[in-house]
Amino acid sequence: MIKITQIDKQRGCFIDIAVPAVPAKVVHPYVGDETEVTGTYTGYHEEKTFRFLRDDEIFQPSRYKFGAEVKSTGGTATLGVYVEGVAGTVELTTESTAYDVLVGSKDISGLADGVHPVHMSLKVNRGTYWNRLFDNYLVG
Repeated sequence: MIKITQIDKQRGCFIDIAVPAVPAKVVHPYVGDETEVTGTYTGYHEEKTFRFLRDDEIFQPSRYKFGAEVKSTGGTATLGVYVEGVAGTVELTTESTAYDVLVGSKDISGLADGVHPVHMSLKVNRGTYWNRLFDNYLVG
């Protein structure tokens, strides 16, 4: 709660008003990588890894968001993003032969304080996958 003091001119006194504090959602650009990678792996192959710090004293992100440019020649490319300490992998697919922007997010509100790696992997059912941009954001 936030306390606001106002002057009541009619009564000639001060009035304290309590207003609920609404935390603003803050988006922090975390890290990006524009290194182009390519592969023909039919099982997930880790291409990029980043780490972020979660600490009550610094920043308590509740959501991890990402965007990636992915394309495929000859098949379906699957992007898999995994945050260590959070169950499940976010999987997004494309069959586009031109770079397609894939966007996803993951609830990370339950993470403990510490350093948390993020793993970005790719696979393709046939042909070749390509990735050139992987942007990451933390939302608090």
